[in-house]
Amino acid sequence: MRESQQALLERNIELARLTNVDGLTGLNNRRYFEEFAEIQWKLAIREKLWLSVLMIDVDDFKKYNDTYGHLAGDEVLRDVGNAIKKCAERPTDLVARFGGEEFIVILPDCPVGGGLAIGDKVCRRVERLDISHSGSATGAVVTVSAGSASTIPLRGDSLLKLINTADNALYEAKHAGKNRVVARATTTATTTDAM
Repeated sequence: MRESQQALLERNIELARLTNVDGLTGLNNRRYFEEFAEIQWKLAIREKLWLSVLMIDVDDFKKYNDTYGHLAGDEVLRDVGNAIKKCAERPTDLVARFGGEEFIVILPDCPVGGGLAIGDKVCRRVERLDISHSGSATGAVVTVSAGSASTIPLRGDSLLKLINTADNALYEAKHAGKNRVVARATTTATTTDAM
C-alpha cells in the first residue's frame, strides 16, 4: 500500500512538472509564468516593491530557420533560453518561454536600472554564444532584443499593462537596430524613459 502511494505521489509530481515546463526549452511555460507573476504582483503591491518584466525576442529568427532549418532553430531556442536563465539567477527570478522565439522574465524586487542591466547582460551573453547567423541584420551571429518594464504597483494597477509596456519596449529595441534593450519605468500617472 505504501509503495503504491509513493508511486502515485511521484507520478503527480512529474505531472505537475510537465504542466509547468516548456517541452522544447525545459524552461517554465507561459501558463506557469502567469500564475507565478500574479503571485509576485500581489506581493509587490502589498510590500510596495519594484517589479520588473523583461520580454526577449530572438532577432531575425524566421531567417535563421529558413537558412539553417527548424532543428537548428530549436537548438538556438534551447541555447538562448539557457543564456537567459544564467542572467536571471536569483531564486525569485523566473524565466519562461512566452511563445515562438519570445521569452519572458519576471524580476521581483528589481527596479528599472536592474531590469535594464539584466536585459543588457542577456543581449551580451547571447551574442557571446557565437552562433552563426548569416541572415542576421545585426551581424554574423544570433542576437536578441529585449524590452524591460518596471513599476511599484498599486491596487488597481494591471500586471497586463506592465507586460504590454515591456512588449512595447521590445519593439522599440527592434526598431532601434536590434541586439539591445530598451527599458521603461511605469507609474499610475506617467511613463518615463529609463534609457
